[in-house]
Amino acid sequence: MYKKILTFVTVITLVQITFGQVTYKSVVTSDGFMGMGAFKSTTKTQLVDYAQRTETNLKFTGKFMKHFSPKGTEISVVRLDKKLVWNWMLDTKKKTYTEQTFAEIKKMMEEGMESTEQPMPEQETDYESEYKWSKPKVKVENLQESKTINEFNCNHYLASVTTVGTHVETGVKDTMLFVADLWNSKDVKSSMNQVYAFNKMYMKAIGVDIPENAGMAMITGMYKDQMETLEKEIQKLEGYPIVNDMKLTMTKNAIPEEKEAKEEKVTLKDIQNDFGGLLGKKIMKDAAKKKKKEEKPSVVKIMRIKTEISGVTSGSIDGSKFEIKKGYKLKKN
Repeated sequence: MYKKILTFVTVITLVQITFGQVTYKSVVTSDGFMGMGAFKSTTKTQLVDYAQRTETNLKFTGKFMKHFSPKGTEISVVRLDKKLVWNWMLDTKKKTYTEQTFAEIKKMMEEGMESTEQPMPEQETDYESEYKWSKPKVKVENLQESKTINEFNCNHYLASVTTVGTHVETGVKDTMLFVADLWNSKDVKSSMNQVYAFNKMYMKAIGVDIPENAGMAMITGMYKDQMETLEKEIQKLEGYPIVNDMKLTMTKNAIPEEKEAKEEKVTLKDIQNDFGGLLGKKIMKDAAKKKKKEEKPSVVKIMRIKTEISGVTSGSIDGSKFEIKKGYKLKKN
């Protein structure tokens, strides 16, 4: 879990053939997936035309996983010119680093995908697969609000994808709702486009096709249609998200009692707080029609992840930042 999350955080959002030199900082917080793997990470990324250096401090925030948080700052350097990735811990007495070729990473990911496709007899059937899903409906609103966030002039947008599923066995309908609360700024779009382009080239080199938004990349595999539909609409908006607060929920009208008991309970007030405004009121109204107040709540939070860009600058970057730190030795596998 740690490696998956760290990869996701490190390979965060990267469009032009000729690059400038960009430094940006970001903070990612997540409740995890179905309440598991909650974390907070702070990242500093430096980019030149042939390389990217990422400094990440990751802390798991769950009661159990917090004990597995890495100690110190992890450095990851991607070298497009050498087709290599180097990793080392900055705050440690062990002066070692690891090295992987793009070919090795690609092979590892292919093997990982093959293993996830193998049947697992002891694993419960994926609940979402028991539905026949309608075509996702997307809605993007300009909320006509503006404010300054981290010294960037931002405009407020709300994007959502609603998908209705009919339970195959019972015919009961449930709704999956994905919402992205966005504060976009035109001030950083050019710089962040360069970041996106670099990461896109890197992902292509190791055989991965990622969406522009990093948070979406984390869950595209499981909710591919919803993510891709929303991504296309978000790309049409002006500016780049300084804040992107994403939430995915699903009603659970068809979940049997034994499965329902395992889910996190969410109140109607929680839904209103999460989504706010008319959207939250509508969800509350619809839910109230189906359930009485004393009945169990009918919505479960699947995931929430918030990404915030805290700073973006352009300017000369010391080339030594993209080399192995002096005194470090290669750790053999």
